[in-house]
Amino acid sequence: MSSSSNSFETNFLLKKNFEIVSIFLDYSDWTTALKQVFALVGEHVRVDRIYFFEFHTDPVTQEELTSQRFEWVKNGIEPMLDNPDLQNLPVEIAADFMRPLQDNKPFEAIVRTMPEGNTKEILSSQDILSILVLPIWIEGKMYGFIGFDDCTNERGWKEEELHFLQSITSNLSSAISRRNAMMEVEKKAKELIRINQELEQFAYVASHDLQEPLRMISEFLKLFEKKYADTVDEKGKTYIRYAVEGSVRMKKIILDLLEFSRVGKTKSAMEEVDLEELFNSLKLLYINKIESRNAEVKLINPIKMLTWKSPLEQVLMNLLDNALKYAKPEVQPKIELRMEEEEDQWLFHFSDNGIGIPPQYFDRIFVIFQRLHTKEEYEGSGMGLAITKKIIENMGGRIWLESEHQVGTTFHFSLPKLITR
Repeated sequence: MSSSSNSFETNFLLKKNFEIVSIFLDYSDWTTALKQVFALVGEHVRVDRIYFFEFHTDPVTQEELTSQRFEWVKNGIEPMLDNPDLQNLPVEIAADFMRPLQDNKPFEAIVRTMPEGNTKEILSSQDILSILVLPIWIEGKMYGFIGFDDCTNERGWKEEELHFLQSITSNLSSAISRRNAMMEVEKKAKELIRINQELEQFAYVASHDLQEPLRMISEFLKLFEKKYADTVDEKGKTYIRYAVEGSVRMKKIILDLLEFSRVGKTKSAMEEVDLEELFNSLKLLYINKIESRNAEVKLINPIKMLTWKSPLEQVLMNLLDNALKYAKPEVQPKIELRMEEEEDQWLFHFSDNGIGIPPQYFDRIFVIFQRLHTKEEYEGSGMGLAITKKIIENMGGRIWLESEHQVGTTFHFSLPKLITR
């Protein structure tokens, strides 16, 4: 063969290899990608059958097995994919052709000239005249093999053809690695969704079913206190007060738990929200607390945005309540919500000059039922920021914070920008 012919063949093989890499990258569907790749390779190298075998372990006996997973055949050639004799084969049954594969070398043979044994018997039963098998290695371990059968000719393989097929096998290894990684991610994602759904259902059912007996306990305690106030001593009255306060705190926890379980379950239609109007309505809601502390509450750069109003209102309410609750004693609270516009999102910066949060607790404050202070110091269930985080993430945003102990805290959160003003 002339040098120009060799050059043409090399360029042609490189082009085919590029096409094959593109197929593996373009198709997320594994079966479609393999079908196209095997058809392209089979037509180019003129074989009758191409197949992929995968190693696996018997879950009961732990025996190492191999099974045919995919196959391409030329018109007129009998398919073997449904042949039960090619499923769950013990690896050692064809040790003579497995041996070179395990050394990361090809197995090539003309079946007629092979020594008698299992391998020749298996190949002959499928009318194979010549065969080439290449190993598939992933992360230093033999994962399976790819085979090329000729049922009409006894053939040898040119060096450039062998290199081409080895490169195909390498690309197949990479594709399998990507597929396995994606399958693992999908599996973990589905498992996480299932766990979250179970937890949310448990939270809803538990909190819903707890409300009635708790209401009964609270009402009977109040009746007891009213009817027997004159016969119970001061210590008894103290015990009753503790029980009533405990039931009130328990009711708040149950309501917060219900709120947490409902986040994302019902979402109203989006609407244009005027942040100035919304923030002013929240200030009116907290007017008593704001005036009693002479708090300064400001909104900077108000916007109008298309979003879900109720969830956003809940987020801002929780943050305002949090800022007022954790204000420093004897210091005028200064609370500020500042808006910032980016290309594809709105940024909210909610700042206060309160007691602040030490850095080691930044992640902990967003965890359900986590408290940094005792209930005697600051009231609450420890769920407000967990609910806030869940709402923001459900709306497609994220939340984070900056804080300095005894200086103040800024909560930053983002929401996708659907329309501008």
